[in-house]
Amino acid sequence: MNLPFDITIQDVIKMVSPLLAILCGFILGIVFEKRVIKNIRKLAAQTNWKYDKIIIDSIQGFSILWFSLGGIAIANYVYPIPKAIEVLINKSLIATFLASATLVISRLLVGLLKAYTTNEQGISPLTSLF
Repeated sequence: MNLPFDITIQDVIKMVSPLLAILCGFILGIVFEKRVIKNIRKLAAQTNWKYDKIIIDSIQGFSILWFSLGGIAIANYVYPIPKAIEVLINKSLIATFLASATLVISRLLVGLLKAYTTNEQGISPLTSLF
């Protein structure tokens, strides 16, 4: 069967490798979330330090996004695209990462503030931060 175009295995690899990079980043994020964060949470449960749970809760869920962003960054590096689109993708990745890091920091600060203001009976005089 003659195809009107010639596709080599190198062309297929060139087209599929960015998708694999993104998929691998997403899967690594899920594995990190399910395995590493879960094990860190178990270790934190064995300590008496009250702030470790706050730190873990702050980053919960963001590792999937961060690993996915890493996969997209690798795909952007691997696949040849026009320079203007590459710059746009890189700026979008940086903006997304900074927004998510800002959310993690705000979750952490709110959790620390609640833990700090809670008295021994577990009652917090802090009703709302905003």
